[in-house]
Amino acid sequence: MRTPTIAAIEAVLLAPAVLFLTAVRVRELKVLPAAVILLAERVVALYAGRVWTLWVLLLALPLLVLATGGAMLFCVPGHSVAADALVPMIKARSKATEFFLGATTVTAGAIVAIVVLHMLAN
Repeated sequence: MRTPTIAAIEAVLLAPAVLFLTAVRVRELKVLPAAVILLAERVVALYAGRVWTLWVLLLALPLLVLATGGAMLFCVPGHSVAADALVPMIKARSKATEFFLGATTVTAGAIVAIVVLHMLAN
């Protein structure tokens, strides 16, 4: 697989968590139209109504993105078998792809931190 494909897959894997966290934030904004707030309420209710969504969509998928993004960004060729397998992809990536990988990795880390802190608070 090429690095841009991995970056696109990471964005798709993060989409459910970003949707939920955005809906939670939009619910609190009273300056938006009522229809937007109602839609945000429905998204939050959809996630809250299913137990597995917390574990899969809000924790497992962002952790997967964090791990793969970190591996793609921080693997040093010659130091491990996994890094040596990634050498063609590491050499082939552009600055835009590297920026996108970094952005999705940082976003995944932030999502994991928010979810874990929320779980510890409850």
